Amino acid sequence: MIAGGVTSGTIDWKEYGLKTDILPRIQPDNFIDLEITSEVSRLDWSNKVQNYPALLTRKATSSVKLKSGQTVTIAGMLETTMDEQLIGVPLLSQIPLLGRLFSTKRKAETKTNVLIFVTPRILD
Repeated sequence: MIAGGVTSGTIDWKEYGLKTDILPRIQPDNFIDLEITSEVSRLDWSNKVQNYPALLTRKATSSVKLKSGQTVTIAGMLETTMDEQLIGVPLLSQIPLLGRLFSTKRKAETKTNVLIFVTPRILD
């Protein structure tokens, strides 16, 4: 959200997800110099502004030199998220103090890792 004044604003579209840019350069010795930039972003509802989520972004850049047909792997863009959800019997779980007898908290831990494999080849 971009503020346009005290009571107004506009929505700015942002792309999110997985984005990978690869810049190959063929060297005179027939090696390939790769510059790889990876970006992983997701909606972050815990940091929302007027019901519009923020973006949480992780970015990594690597440079590697390899022969045609060799594979390079990029990993390590780890993320761990913890979610807590209150589940209970409708109405009864909302009674002060007694509601604890009719509800439970469920915690979930999610771990994600991004692996990128790149195999460049020089074509004749």
